[in-house]
Amino acid sequence: MNISDLAKLIGAEYNGKNIKFSSIKTNTKELSKNDIFIAIDKGHNYLDTIKKCRGVIVNNDFETTKFPVLRVDDTKESLEIIALYKRSKFKGKVIAITGSNGKTTTKELLSHVLKTKYKVFKSKENMNNKLGLLINMLSLDNYQYAIFELGMNHKGEISELSKLVKPDIGLITNIGTAHIGNLGSKKDIYDAKLEIIDGMNNINLIVNGMDKYLKKCKLGIPIFMKNSLFEISNIKENINYVEFDLKIDKCYHIKYHVPSIMHLTNVILVIYVSLILKIKASKIAKSLNNFKCVKSRMEVIKLKDKIIINDSYNSNYESLIAGITSLKNYPLDKICIIGAILELGSKENYIYEKISRNLNKDYFYIFIGNNIKAPNAIYLDNVDSLINYYYLNKELFFNKVIYVKGSHAINLLKFVDEIRK
Repeated sequence: MNISDLAKLIGAEYNGKNIKFSSIKTNTKELSKNDIFIAIDKGHNYLDTIKKCRGVIVNNDFETTKFPVLRVDDTKESLEIIALYKRSKFKGKVIAITGSNGKTTTKELLSHVLKTKYKVFKSKENMNNKLGLLINMLSLDNYQYAIFELGMNHKGEISELSKLVKPDIGLITNIGTAHIGNLGSKKDIYDAKLEIIDGMNNINLIVNGMDKYLKKCKLGIPIFMKNSLFEISNIKENINYVEFDLKIDKCYHIKYHVPSIMHLTNVILVIYVSLILKIKASKIAKSLNNFKCVKSRMEVIKLKDKIIINDSYNSNYESLIAGITSLKNYPLDKICIIGAILELGSKENYIYEKISRNLNKDYFYIFIGNNIKAPNAIYLDNVDSLINYYYLNKELFFNKVIYVKGSHAINLLKFVDEIRK
């Protein structure tokens, strides 16, 4: 595409040279001289820092003689127009992943396996809302497969995202209590996740058969540990990995370096999709063995005098209890730093009481911004109070396993980064 075609597509005036460009970026730090920059929200504040590019798309009065300026009424609307155009021209297959837990890990693992045979694009980080999806869709180019996460807070969001990205294959990892305050019940969450089919021309939905709700899903294919394509058996969990036997054409012994059995539900989906997309069994086994844990998701950080289990990216009841349960494999004493779980609404007291009943009573707990009850616990207001407490009581943390878990907005990663120093 050239600038004249782009201007026509988004309804901007342009009377300059018909120059070709490489790609469209929303981050000035990623911008090259052959790119177009589209200014979204605070992106307008960085226009003066751009030295070279093919042009910029803005909705303010920015002027420059360095490069063309394409002015529009709404850059977000232009972003959506461009993203949908990119999707319409994309010749590869799109895989979309949703679920209460495990979206990012499943995306990363699936990409890791598929790259053994195909050219694969995966959405960046956890950019799984509408704006993040549109930005990622700008990268749809000469790939054979593109993998996206679809996130949600409310009913109707997955439907909207699915209609934008139009998946050829959909995956649902599980149905948990994340966002239950906005949705109302797990049944409502289940219905909201099923909206992923709304953007599909042909329903090709693969779901976690180990999940209470999804195993009965008539619109998708529920995948179990034993199915028509493979079988997983002899599962064992330790502090470094979950190991199991994987039988496909023959038996492979797998050491999956994410130390929580809960994550095997992500693995079975990836194995199934990889097999139907013609990845060799030996390559799947090798990929599972060398996959590394995603940062802030059961990430094991071994320091000289302590071990940190960094699970601080986000939190809900199911992943929290699974994480705490996995600590039993460590011989050291445990400290669990548990941040608030957000978007519980009227269900907050119920969920917190349920957590309280299922905690290991032998561990020491530090609760941040919540009222979960435990016999050995202290309560702090925020992450800064936690950091101060750590420096005043450093000896308490020596020779301990420190499990860190909380909703993303609580920013417990700040604490993890502090003690890693």
